Amino acid sequence: MSTNFEDLVLRDIAANRPTAGKPGRLFYDTTNSKLQRDNGSSWDDVEPTASSYTDEQAQDAIGAMIGETDTVDLTYTDATPLLKGDVKKQMSITSDSSGLKLDGDSATPGNNKVYGTDGSGVKGWKADPAGSSGPAGLLGYTQITSSFTTSSTSFTDVTSLSVTVTVGSRAIKITAFSGSLDSASGRIFIIIYDVTGSAQIAQSFNLQSGGNGSPGIIIAKVAPAAGSRTYKVQMKVESGTGRMYAAADSPSFIMVEEI
Repeated sequence: MSTNFEDLVLRDIAANRPTAGKPGRLFYDTTNSKLQRDNGSSWDDVEPTASSYTDEQAQDAIGAMIGETDTVDLTYTDATPLLKGDVKKQMSITSDSSGLKLDGDSATPGNNKVYGTDGSGVKGWKADPAGSSGPAGLLGYTQITSSFTTSSTSFTDVTSLSVTVTVGSRAIKITAFSGSLDSASGRIFIIIYDVTGSAQIAQSFNLQSGGNGSPGIIIAKVAPAAGSRTYKVQMKVESGTGRMYAAADSPSFIMVEEI
């Protein structure tokens, strides 16, 4: 014996429910919103009638399910009702409408700043006591390995002997060096020139009567304004022709160090 699917599942109002007599047949009572099953002689409710809950009972049920973690604090206020979540904060962590932040924080603390406390214990961004964003050290170095000659009696750039560096708040030391300076007839003058500041920083001279001469070196300590700075070596002669000797195994160089 076979039964059509349409005969097993029926859907209608309660008044139109057929008489029981086909075991296993299902009927959905749209009047009372419940599913019933034909047991052969009567209709049984397949699912229990839904219980009704008050708002208060539903809120209490939700409140009972609230849990917290090490970093999240949840608070349920039954009278409101209100479920509120907060991130747990401690030490120097705080928050405002923009989110989490450091106590005394700033969106733009500026260059060379560290987070800490001042003399009164107030937290925030302070000037780096070291004076810059990192340890002292080499900022820039340029060398030449070919000799430079000039007959100019006015200071002229030594070809390619310049260096551009980024200076912080620390003082810097600039060193210009040549392994040998020589002149056929007069003195040779060497200077370190601050291109950014348009100023001569330091000067040295060497007097030779011809042939290879002695080393030439200039060391200057300065405290320029922070930012990008360019320094170069310039040279002139008193008379005749002068030479700054340089080779692969004996380069002339300019070096800038933060101190």
